[in-house]
Amino acid sequence: MPMDCRFSVNPLQLSFDSEVSHLGVLIGDATADRIISLSTSNVFVDDTLIPGFWSKTVSSIDSGFQGHLYTREKDAFVLSLPIVTNEVIGEVRKCLEENSRIWEFFTGSKLANKESPIILVSALDPPAPLFFPDNFFFIKGTMDDAVKWLLESDHFAYLAFTYNKELMQKIGIYHYLEDGHQEVANLTSLLMQKNESVRLLKGQHDYFASTHLFDARQNLDEQLGALPDLGYYVFKPSGGAAGIGFYPTNFIGAGKREIAGHIKALEQSGQLPMKFQVQEFLPGKVYGCSACYFGNGNFEMLEIHEQTVTQKGRCSGSRWTPEITFAHQDFVYNTYRKISSIKDLKLGGLVCFDFIQEKIIEVNPRLIASSPISHILKMGDFFRYKYGKGFCIHQIDINTEVTIPFEKVNSGELYRLVLEIWERDKVMCLPQGIHPNGLSRVVFINDDSRSTSQLNFLYELNK
Repeated sequence: MPMDCRFSVNPLQLSFDSEVSHLGVLIGDATADRIISLSTSNVFVDDTLIPGFWSKTVSSIDSGFQGHLYTREKDAFVLSLPIVTNEVIGEVRKCLEENSRIWEFFTGSKLANKESPIILVSALDPPAPLFFPDNFFFIKGTMDDAVKWLLESDHFAYLAFTYNKELMQKIGIYHYLEDGHQEVANLTSLLMQKNESVRLLKGQHDYFASTHLFDARQNLDEQLGALPDLGYYVFKPSGGAAGIGFYPTNFIGAGKREIAGHIKALEQSGQLPMKFQVQEFLPGKVYGCSACYFGNGNFEMLEIHEQTVTQKGRCSGSRWTPEITFAHQDFVYNTYRKISSIKDLKLGGLVCFDFIQEKIIEVNPRLIASSPISHILKMGDFFRYKYGKGFCIHQIDINTEVTIPFEKVNSGELYRLVLEIWERDKVMCLPQGIHPNGLSRVVFINDDSRSTSQLNFLYELNK
């Protein structure tokens, strides 16, 4: 049964075309304060992959700190932690305070801070009584449980970074969506499965890498036999993300015999996903791009970037420049146009894809690791107001694997470091969010092509 919430009385407002369309779908009053809850686990359609390949629980991969840059000072910010203690609360408050101070200095924008509504979630009970500031709340459960709780009030809109059926059901509002909006959520759910995205979007066009779709419930020998004998391949679970299960990890692809052996080994160990794909290996640089669709066939192309990909197939960083954009904008625009022309395909929200040699290797209908690029580009007015009309962004870099020691946050050393780099190099170092005890993600604006300022930033952090 659907929850008895405000949407049973007031119609549910939903917008694919808002000031935050580059981030996702806005659900609720566009003028209201927002719920910002950036859950990593929600990008996995097949959540058996997380314990199967990473030996972790589903909720343990969530933190939400990387969503701090998308907040405003009165927004409700949801964060997930392994355990919540009074010491952790103090660390979170300090990290929010310092990062909001950095962003206000460089951009003039005010992020959620230690005075904003902060919801901390954990799967475990606190080991001792908690002494909360009035604006902090604790929920035992998941980030989605916190969103559902917040939506029961009439104070907040929800920015859905992933707008699919499963998430809308988890937070209790799928029942209240109009039929057309349910259709878009259902389509997003299909596109999040790699095999289905190939079936739905490929059509008669040749902009996809050659991809063979597998179903473990059918005869594997017959399916493997259909693979061409010559060629090199990569293996991907259909319902995965973040490079989970990617094989091989050597950037050269695997021959048919090696791929078949890997699949058989996974089957014997009980790790073989129900659905997976074997895709042609394409050498070369990996690029990505994003666009938002408005539910009526129209779209806005947001950005094009080059990716840094680890041996395990995970994006650990990205770079945007006007030159990268110019080199690939015709292919990207024409691909989005072809996708929008597919009959009976009603797209709404973000559609991002990765490509090599101008062939699509993956589709992601959601916020991605490189989404801060489009967010920074959308903040042009903030930068022009602060630095003058002549201010120009010529490069944006993202590093998704930065350790920021809490002692350097607490002592003010982090703040002094970003100011020092700005004064010396005129490069902005902007943490997406600061995790007090885990990896953080950092955006660098106007570094040089060799990432000199970024490397200096990382060196100073680790001294």
